Amino acid sequence: MQVMREVGEVLVQALSDLHVLRHQIGGGGPGGAGELLEDTLFRAEASLRSQAQVVAGVLKKDSMVDEVMQRRGLGRTQREARLEKEMAGRDDLLADPSKKASQAYIRRRYGLPGADSSGRLRLAGPARKSGKLVSAGVTKPSIVPKEFREDPSATLDPAFLAAERGKGAFNLISKGIVSAEGSELEGVLLEGGEFMTTSRTTMHSHDDQFRREMPQGLPRGAGAKTAPAPREASGPPSPSRSPTRKERGGAPSGGGGQGPRLAAVNVGGDSELAEAGDSSRGYDQLMDELSLHRFYIRNGKRLSGTPEFTSFYRIAVGMWDQIDVIICTLEKICKLCTIPIALIDGKKVAELAELSLSEADFNLVIRDLFPCFVDERIRLGLMTSNARDGPEGRAATKIQALFRGVCARRRFLDLRKKDAAVRPIQGFWKSVMLRRRMIRRIMNTRATREETFLELQRKFRRSWGKTQRTRHVLIHVPSFSVDMSQRTHIPHLEVRQNSQLSRLCGLENPLVDILYVSPFPLGPDIENYYHKLLDAGGVKKAGRRYRIIHPENFNKLPGHTSLTNCLLCSPKAMRRIEMFMQGRPAYIVPGTVGVEEMDLAVALGVPLLGGHPEVAQRLALKSYAKEVFRKADINTAPGLVVPAGSSPAHARECLARVIFAHRFSERWLLKIDNESGGRGHAHLAANALKPLAAFLDELSENMGAGQPPPPEDEVVALLLEMLEDGAEKAVTVLSDLGGGWEGYLERLAARGGVVEPCPNWAIGSPSANVFIAPDGAIEVLSTHEQIFADSYRFIGAAFPQSSVPHAVFQDAALTVARACAEEGLMGHLGVDFLAFRQEGKLKLQAVELNPRMTATQSSFELFRFVTGGGTFNPRSGTYIVPPMADKKGENAGGGSVKATLDENLVSIVSRRRYYVMNDFLAHPGLKVQQYTSFFNRCRLAGVFFDMGSAAGTVFNLLDSFSSGVLGAIAVSHNPVHAFLELAGALDFMVGLVPNSSYLASGEDTLSQAHQTMKFLTSRMRPPPTA
Repeated sequence: MQVMREVGEVLVQALSDLHVLRHQIGGGGPGGAGELLEDTLFRAEASLRSQAQVVAGVLKKDSMVDEVMQRRGLGRTQREARLEKEMAGRDDLLADPSKKASQAYIRRRYGLPGADSSGRLRLAGPARKSGKLVSAGVTKPSIVPKEFREDPSATLDPAFLAAERGKGAFNLISKGIVSAEGSELEGVLLEGGEFMTTSRTTMHSHDDQFRREMPQGLPRGAGAKTAPAPREASGPPSPSRSPTRKERGGAPSGGGGQGPRLAAVNVGGDSELAEAGDSSRGYDQLMDELSLHRFYIRNGKRLSGTPEFTSFYRIAVGMWDQIDVIICTLEKICKLCTIPIALIDGKKVAELAELSLSEADFNLVIRDLFPCFVDERIRLGLMTSNARDGPEGRAATKIQALFRGVCARRRFLDLRKKDAAVRPIQGFWKSVMLRRRMIRRIMNTRATREETFLELQRKFRRSWGKTQRTRHVLIHVPSFSVDMSQRTHIPHLEVRQNSQLSRLCGLENPLVDILYVSPFPLGPDIENYYHKLLDAGGVKKAGRRYRIIHPENFNKLPGHTSLTNCLLCSPKAMRRIEMFMQGRPAYIVPGTVGVEEMDLAVALGVPLLGGHPEVAQRLALKSYAKEVFRKADINTAPGLVVPAGSSPAHARECLARVIFAHRFSERWLLKIDNESGGRGHAHLAANALKPLAAFLDELSENMGAGQPPPPEDEVVALLLEMLEDGAEKAVTVLSDLGGGWEGYLERLAARGGVVEPCPNWAIGSPSANVFIAPDGAIEVLSTHEQIFADSYRFIGAAFPQSSVPHAVFQDAALTVARACAEEGLMGHLGVDFLAFRQEGKLKLQAVELNPRMTATQSSFELFRFVTGGGTFNPRSGTYIVPPMADKKGENAGGGSVKATLDENLVSIVSRRRYYVMNDFLAHPGLKVQQYTSFFNRCRLAGVFFDMGSAAGTVFNLLDSFSSGVLGAIAVSHNPVHAFLELAGALDFMVGLVPNSSYLASGEDTLSQAHQTMKFLTSRMRPPPTA
């Protein structure tokens, strides 16, 4: 409405200006051009007057509505809120017009009357009686005569033409009476001396459509104000005909046909327009008298459409040329000084223009224009920039620029220092926050994984018995999942992780299917070898019951990566495992249990036949194993524990104290906590350090003579001095990590370990392989006598153990296994002991725990499979093969045995079996051997296994010969013969390879095993021949 009001004011002002201009031109005298200009101005004035009348009517109606709304107590803001609320619900109401709410809204929205008693809408106006068709007011359509339509030169009847002309120009054009273009339409319309007139239309505001009609209850007089204007007072004058001066003089309304036309255009005769014009002129007068006459210059251009500028133009039209020059100058100043918007004081501009007119010698300068700006900041800025133009200003500018530059450089240096100080703080804080978020995410992931794993293990324990009675899948993953610092120093790590291919022999159980995960793809020779071995062992349809898969990304990962990690990084292999299980019960049989195994179990959704990684890794520590042995009341080796994270000096002090406490021992052994297989061992022999041996002898003599022992601290200090001087050469370090004695002490102190004395009369090192079932049952699977080289490095084992009585050994192994089960361990467990004599008595000490399937147990599975599945009695230490195996052997040997020989006559001694194994025989010379030629030469040399007699040598292939590694098992009826069998096989293999004296110990285990076997067999008494 405000915009409409401003438009009305502009129209009225333009009408007033045209009226004044027309009178000024009219007073100049007659003339053709003047009369034509006067006629043109008259038509423009009449048109503007008509539009002003329409706008004035709209404004009056709007003021009336505002008055009614104010009388009801509704302001414009409340009314607009009400309208917006109605608009918001309009779409929902119009969606279903059958609802009463929708009908009520439509009646209120469009001013329709309500429904009658029958529910039908009542039409507006007086009620009509039903039952009679009302045809009044219907006009019969007219048709143009045929002769006029067919003959272009024909003329219409004047009466018909007059009737059609009264219907409007569109009717004439649509019926083809006149053409839309040319003078024909003008002649028809001007026939009779006047234009066709149309009725006046009412202009409505946009807000009127949301108001309810008030057919009743309107205030008195409102109807007169809102009544439509007469039809004669609405039409604007047509520009096709110029009125004469007599007509412009104001002829009476009732004479000569000109009255209606003048009344229609309301030239000085309409009271409503006069009233609107009076209100508009009053507004202009108030504007001219009260306005400050300020206007804006935006982006270098004046805003000439504002009421302020229009009023300023009206009062200063007489000297507008001078004012326009000044405004143009101000525009240039704003543009040059990049002033986006400036408020200009029109009175100041008028004063300058008047001054320029009154004074002939007045010269306008830029400084005189500064007061024209209302904003003081703009004035000060212009005055400052103007002051810079003079000599003093340029000097001041130089000084100011120099000072500002100095200040800016100081601020920059200060900011740079602050930035240099803040950036590390910000970076550190960001890294701290990122680390915290990452730690929280990792902890949440670990907690979820932990919960899932524990739930799998609980279900596994409950369903163990049912699983063993049904068809199930064993997933063998012989991974060496230890710390990376250990894996990086293990030679042939990939091959060592594949050293238990003999797990496939578990297929002798018809309820078991096996999926074996190899760290690398096996060659066809290896697969054919084990396939034939399974067929020879009586496994039916072996090819359908087992799969050997490998991680497809094994060659894209570092060589020291554990097998389980490789499998987790190989999605194709994981999918193959899931496809092989096919929803059957399954569980994972791991190697060394680590965190990776728990991730694998959670990823596959199958349980793990092993303890929690924390439990397994804790039990594998040699220092913690001593605590477990003490809790189980099992003898353990004396000594001291070197805690992890201590200093090398503390480790050296522990060694000195153990030497003093066990000064009668001839050797002291140091072992790093998390190493295995003899790695990480070091020993000090008393005779290797002569000052130490002399000191200990002297100390023993003095104490034997009855002298009191010296203080321990003094003796330890002396021992430390001796160790610092000669331990580097006297101590034999067995670790493959390098670094010598000092480097070994650093690793021992960092990882932790133990320092123990070695018994002087050691007999053997027996070990037991125990199985802790998930339901709590414990069983001794096998016992072995471990074989070490002179440097305490494991190179093989003999079955069964022979150092202590078997019953005592079984009880000790079961006691330790129960203690480990209480710790939460299940699955396979290896327990290492040490047997020795002290003071004429046989003693047994528990030494070490191996919570995994050991190499000796893996070899026992192969031995049990090739001998026909015999039975082992850990109480007596005997392994008895089935009777049929012995009968086949005798028949194969060519002996004359009667078919009717009773099986009870076969001696139980002849069905006993023993074996000696070595799981890892490595030599670079084996790489050049070919699979077929190797076994052909073995047969020619008599190195083979006889399935009939269940005796001979079985090779455990770990990889193709390209790796230069394989294992061997020698089986015989007598333990001495088993040693001799393996020694002969090693002699044959050594003959195939070149001299290896230049190789390191880790690269040539074949030569070490050969020398150890030769030494042992040379001291054995061969059994008598039959």
